[in-house]
Amino acid sequence: MADIWQVGIVPVPIQGVLAADGLDRRRVIWLPPQGSFRFIADPFGLPHGDRFTVLVDPMTTG
Repeated sequence: MADIWQVGIVPVPIQGVLAADGLDRRRVIWLPPQGSFRFIADPFGLPHGDRFTVLVDPMTTG
């Protein structure tokens, strides 16, 4: 059995995620799969102006 990792972006403030009604999973923007034996880890968001950059650590398995 293997874990499958995928990074998603939730475009709401953290208070919205922690609210009593929880996260609306339809709002998650999933980044595309990275291919066989590859994944991205440790995502970090960096806002600048009206843009948002996601920094990740590319990883391989196998």
